[in-house]
Amino acid sequence: GPVASWPLKRLATKLSAWFTGSWSVTVEELQHWEGQGEAEKMEEMTRWIQQGALDAMKRKASRIDEDAPELSSAVYRQVLLMQIDNYWRRHLKFMTNLRNYSKLRSYGQRDPLVEYKLEAYKTFQVMIGKIRRDTIYYLFTFQPRPLRPVETEAGLGEGEGELVQVPSNLDEKVRSYLRGLPRPLAKVSDIAKLLEPDGLRSDDQLTWLGSCDGVSVLEDSFARARYVSLDAGV
Repeated sequence: GPVASWPLKRLATKLSAWFTGSWSVTVEELQHWEGQGEAEKMEEMTRWIQQGALDAMKRKASRIDEDAPELSSAVYRQVLLMQIDNYWRRHLKFMTNLRNYSKLRSYGQRDPLVEYKLEAYKTFQVMIGKIRRDTIYYLFTFQPRPLRPVETEAGLGEGEGELVQVPSNLDEKVRSYLRGLPRPLAKVSDIAKLLEPDGLRSDDQLTWLGSCDGVSVLEDSFARARYVSLDAGV
C-alpha cells in the first residue's frame, strides 16, 4: 500500500526499542520518503535503516570498548555462542521429533526420507534467521559495566608444579609495556606474548600475573575476557 498507510509510528517505536539507546528513530524521519514512488520509497527506506543499524552497531561497540580494548569483539562472540547453543539444542530436539513424525508420512504415500530432508532444511534456515535476529537484539541490550578484579586463586588458575624461574625484571617489563599504552590496560593474550620468550609457561602466566607487583588482573565475566591493568600510582 502507499507509504501514507504504513504504520510508521509503530515502526519508529520498534526500531528505537530494538537498538536500545544506540539509535532513536522518529516518525518524521520515516516520513521523508512519502513523496516518492512506492518501490523507490521501500528501497531507499530499507537502505536507510540498514545503514542506521550499522552505525548503531559501531556506536555500541565504541561504548563497550570504553571499558577495555577490543572488549566488544569478546562480547559479540559470547552473545553469538549463547544463541547458537540455545537454538541448536532446540533444533536437535525438533529433529528427533521430526524423525519419528516422518515415519508416519509413509502411510500417506509420501517418501519419508524426502519429507524429512525438506523439513530439516526449512527448519535449519529458520534457526539461522533466529540466531541472527536474537544475536543483534541481545548485543544492543547488553549494558557495559566496569571490569572487575579476578581475586581468588581459583579464578586465576593454578599452574602444574613449581613456577619456572623467570628474570627478576620481568614484572618491570610488564609495567613498562602498560605504561607505554594510551591507556594502561591490555588483554592477557597480549601480555602473554611478553612472557613466553622469558620461559614462563602458558599454564603459569595468569597465576604469575596475579602475584605481580603493580598490576591487577581484571575480567568481564559475561564476555569471559581478561585484562591486565597497571595499578594507580605505579
